[in-house]
Amino acid sequence: MTSQSPRPNDRRLPGNDGSWFLDAVGLPVAPAPQGDAASDTTTASVSQRWDESSRESAASTEGAAHAVARRSPSPVRWVVIAIGALAVVSVVLALLWLPGTSQRRADGRMDDYARTMIVLRSHMPEAQQVLAMITEPEADASQFPDLIPVVASMRSDAEEALDVAGETLPSAWFLAPSGPFEELAATRSTVSGHATTADAIARRLSAVLDYRTIFAGFLDIGEPPTAPLDLDGLAASLVTTTADAASILAELPDDAALVDHRTEAGTALERFRSWHVEYTDALRSGGDGAALLEEHAAVRDHLARTMLTALAQIRSEIDREIVDLAARLDAALAAVAS
Repeated sequence: MTSQSPRPNDRRLPGNDGSWFLDAVGLPVAPAPQGDAASDTTTASVSQRWDESSRESAASTEGAAHAVARRSPSPVRWVVIAIGALAVVSVVLALLWLPGTSQRRADGRMDDYARTMIVLRSHMPEAQQVLAMITEPEADASQFPDLIPVVASMRSDAEEALDVAGETLPSAWFLAPSGPFEELAATRSTVSGHATTADAIARRLSAVLDYRTIFAGFLDIGEPPTAPLDLDGLAASLVTTTADAASILAELPDDAALVDHRTEAGTALERFRSWHVEYTDALRSGGDGAALLEEHAAVRDHLARTMLTALAQIRSEIDREIVDLAARLDAALAAVAS
């Protein structure tokens, strides 16, 4: 029987056992058995090793991806972490910083109170000097205008202190304590009281200063006229004196201690309205009007004595207020400093 020739596909040619592929991919090549079994075995081995290599490569790739994912958080996670950390730091800083804000703000307001009281205290010696000059009976009224800036400065500073004391107390911020601001209330009330007193003293000094400055020329007719007489000119001058005295009386500031003096001045003015006519008539008739001149001098002396009494009262009252205020300011400043 004639043997059938094998088909080309039933056997593989020598050397075509797949070892070239294993060698190309870097896998060890086992010695190839002979025959068809060897070829089949080699083919199976190649397939098995290829599958194993593919699985190992996929597992390695997946593991590397997971490792990278674990090592590299996403940008969103970084933002969340940063915001959370910032929030924690902010809260901690706020808890450390806020308690001190109230005390610092209260200390600032307390410094304002102390500053205003120091300024008021510095005016007390000046106030006594002004008081001494304006209550001196023989003081030269021409020097009184020099005292105006001193009194004006004291009054301005007293008004500024009242403004500071009138400001609303600060309020505590959220989560900050309010205790330091509550402690300011008493000092604020003290400053307000002292500023009110200082303002009253300055106003009264100003009133007395104005009173004496304005009143200095009240019903002053100068030296008696001598021959030859200009009776018409004299009459006109006395009329002017009367008008000036009326203006002075209207401009005089009010003061409780000077009420009587002002009343006496009003009475003197009414008498002068008729007096100057009688005086000029006496001169026209050839007389010297000596009796009328003595009367006018007595009126002015009476006004001077009334003024002296009023000035003594004013000096005693204002001096007592100045000394008392100075002592209270010293005590208040000592309390603030402690």
